Amino acid sequence: MTGDLLNLNLGCGLDTPEGFVNVDRVGLAGVDVVADLDLAPWPWKDGAAAYIKASHVFEHVRDPVVFMTEAWRVLALDGLLDIRVPGGGYIGPGVWLPHEHGFTDPTHVRNCTPHTWDYWIPGTALFEAYGAGLGGGRGGACFALHDLTLAGEQGEELRAVLQKVDD
Repeated sequence: MTGDLLNLNLGCGLDTPEGFVNVDRVGLAGVDVVADLDLAPWPWKDGAAAYIKASHVFEHVRDPVVFMTEAWRVLALDGLLDIRVPGGGYIGPGVWLPHEHGFTDPTHVRNCTPHTWDYWIPGTALFEAYGAGLGGGRGGACFALHDLTLAGEQGEELRAVLQKVDD
């Protein structure tokens, strides 16, 4: 943890490292908080977290707007939201093909691209056109893109690290 701020590990499953509040929808061994991330409000105060790890959970939530809005709310200013999802790759100009892992799990409700989070990043075309309708802008959830990487020999994992900012 950083000072009095929390490090949250959302959708942890059996990956429950020390130094994190490990959160899952199921009360597995090592889970500290059982919570449904589709339901707001999440059980933390505004600005309570310095870092949120969301490894392979975003593709499972049914309401990504609630997820992004609540993550922004519980993060302290400049806090980091580290989202990891199944990857993929561009197969032509502007044509993204998700990695097969994105299709394999029957509990996945979406595939993501490098632009999925643009709706919450001021200055992007998607934010400017639609962000306010998705909880971004004018006092809503706004992030800066801190890092975007595609990992693995076949692009198995897409990682977006977003930093909480004021709009």
